[in-house]
Amino acid sequence: MYDQILAVAKTEWRCQVKSWVFRIGLLIIIGVPLVVDLPSSAADLLTTKSAGICYSHGIVMMGSCFMPLLTITIFYKDRVTSMPVLIFSQPVSKTSFVLGKFFGMFSVYMTIVLLGILPWISIPLFFGEMPYSPIVFIYFLLILSLPSMFYFACLCYLVEVGFGKTIATISIPLIFLIFWELLPGFASHILPDYILGTMAAGSPLPPDMLQFIIINRLFLIIAGIGLLYISTRAFSLKKFMGM
Repeated sequence: MYDQILAVAKTEWRCQVKSWVFRIGLLIIIGVPLVVDLPSSAADLLTTKSAGICYSHGIVMMGSCFMPLLTITIFYKDRVTSMPVLIFSQPVSKTSFVLGKFFGMFSVYMTIVLLGILPWISIPLFFGEMPYSPIVFIYFLLILSLPSMFYFACLCYLVEVGFGKTIATISIPLIFLIFWELLPGFASHILPDYILGTMAAGSPLPPDMLQFIIINRLFLIIAGIGLLYISTRAFSLKKFMGM
């Protein structure tokens, strides 16, 4: 089963990194610095920690807008080429296909995110300073971005699998994003500003903030796994291909 999932995911990744959606996503992520206050001098440079947090938060916000588009394209070519029919003529299970498509999609997004680090860490070079440490950026990506975007990707994926309609895949996640502040704090994939501000300032996190972050991150991972499981049960080849 794991070999089947990996084979489907690798095939999907190879197809997507050559697509126009990948290029758009890369432009969006690289453009993250353009929507924040860029430094005008070396004195205005962020610390490495603050820059890493800022990038990770931007990835969640802009990635949440980009993810529905990526989710739509992950199945579009299958509908127009009847590719799943060919795939299922091979010894590939429905679960392997659904999981492979998801992890292929998510790996494309993470490829964009990792490539997007390069212009961010290079900002200090324009002011004659040493570049930011990529290790710090990756650390905050793992803590702040990865659980949030895994959860949101699972949500988009379930909507696509369940409805199979472009309008639903775009509108439902975006409505969810617009009204995220109405959700209970532990269920939000966007951390509150006061927590991000405390982290960026380098101050020690109070026990209640640390507990909130741990509960929130664990909830997003568990909820994402649950949504992904529902997607495997909801997928129907006949419905998917309009049979």
